[in-house]
Amino acid sequence: LLFLLCGSQFASAQNDTTERLGYGATLHFVRTTHTADFDSLPGIPEARERFTSGLGNGIAVGAIIRLPLQPSLALAVRGHFTTYKGAFSALQQEPVTPGGAPVPATIRHTVDASFGQLTLLPTIDFSPVERLHLTAGPEAGMMLYNTVTQKEEIIAPAGATWVETGTPVQTLFDGTLNGVSRWQAALTVGAGY
Repeated sequence: LLFLLCGSQFASAQNDTTERLGYGATLHFVRTTHTADFDSLPGIPEARERFTSGLGNGIAVGAIIRLPLQPSLALAVRGHFTTYKGAFSALQQEPVTPGGAPVPATIRHTVDASFGQLTLLPTIDFSPVERLHLTAGPEAGMMLYNTVTQKEEIIAPAGATWVETGTPVQTLFDGTLNGVSRWQAALTVGAGY
């Protein structure tokens, strides 16, 4: 996870140690590893093999505003838009009989998912000692979109195609995943030094 925080703080004089209103922007690169155990998702055709893992990349862009209440206590509000992606793949071995003779076929099943979420995170930031920061607060998110694509691809034998498409790849589903909650909630707790 790469985290970039750009910010600015106002000060009235160089020798003034009073904290002022602060603000900044965030940009994250998100790399996710998914652990799974499913062969179908709601409203999507069942795959013939189970999906057990996946990878994904995403981007998060946001802003923060921080209001000091006391020297060791501050109220912060963060807002960000994040994209989450996941790509799952499973192989299936199945005999096929082109021309009457059985031939082993290898079929790759894939599910590619993409989600976008807008999140608001108000927190209380506490510094009990210099450079140690404790943060806690509720997190509320709204799912803006979700898309899922499920495909099957014949990768062996070479030249094999699906009867339905005349190509080695057929799309079983391409659309919105039903049953996904539009609203997300969490409690965030953190520490930094």
